This record gives sequence, C-alpha cells and structure tokens, in this order.
Amino acid sequence: MVFAGIALVLTVIACAIANPKKEDKCQLPKMSQQELIKVVVTEFRGRGSDFEPTSENARFDFAEKECDHLVRITFLPERPGGFEIYRISRDGKIVEYIPGH
Repeated sequence: MVFAGIALVLTVIACAIANPKKEDKCQLPKMSQQELIKVVVTEFRGRGSDFEPTSENARFDFAEKECDHLVRITFLPERPGGFEIYRISRDGKIVEYIPGH
C-alpha cells in the first residue's frame, strides 16, 4: 500500500506538469503549504493526538488535483504504512483521507 500512495502522488504531479492549466477555473484561491499543514495538524488534534510535525519527524509532499490539494505526510523514520494522504478542498475542508497500510 505504500507504493499505492507514492504512485498516487507521483501520478498527480506528473499530470500537473504534463498538462499545465492556462487558466485557473477554481472559485477559491490556492492554499499555501503552511495553511495545508495547519489543516492536517488540526485533524490530528481532533483525533486526540498532540503530534507536532517537524523536519525531524515528518515530511510533507504537496500536489493538486482539480480544485483540491493533495497532502501526503510521511512519518520519519520511514516505515511501511507510515504515511497518510489528505485531499483538502480550497476552503480548507478534508474531503478524502487515505491512511497508510
């Protein structure tokens, strides 16, 4: 399943590079990486976790799909299933969550 998550992120990034949009048809502006991280940390806290991501314990990868953002967090040190993928709308709502397996 680790490979499925990696493949998803790489596919979305490759498609975005191969098919650059000439015009942004989305109604809301893009969120910054810091705003996206804040959404993920807020989700962690909502589940009762006090996890605070740093460069020592997590790596974030970002991509876009349609008008949404994809955020992949890999927990460090890396281990099988040690990741989560979030699809976040431009208004900051998590619309899809894929846990690592």
